[in-house]
Amino acid sequence: MGDAFLGYSQRGWLLDDGSPLHLERGFMRPGRDGGYELTLAHPLGLTEVAHGRLDGTSLTFDTGEGDVRRTATGMHVVALSRRYAVDGNTLRSSLDMTTDETPHTRHLDAELRRVATPD
Repeated sequence: MGDAFLGYSQRGWLLDDGSPLHLERGFMRPGRDGGYELTLAHPLGLTEVAHGRLDGTSLTFDTGEGDVRRTATGMHVVALSRRYAVDGNTLRSSLDMTTDETPHTRHLDAELRRVATPD
């Protein structure tokens, strides 16, 4: 394989009852001119190709025109933007989405905190 890539998976659920809310899987890899590429598949019947940039400890990705594809029954998503930011021991991520019926709106926020492990 030889090419550099990072396997990526994210899932979310309701804290109240554990019901699944969100799932996506794919790959991040280096792109052109110091940028990054993200390819993801969603169980909503979507695929996503996004290009991004690293700015300090923040990595931001945006899809371009035609970079979100859907199956015949897939969710009507037109564009996606996402941001990952590290602040000390916390990783925050956000996802904004445009659909055929809604403007670019926050769809998901997540926060992961590093915890100390026993020696």
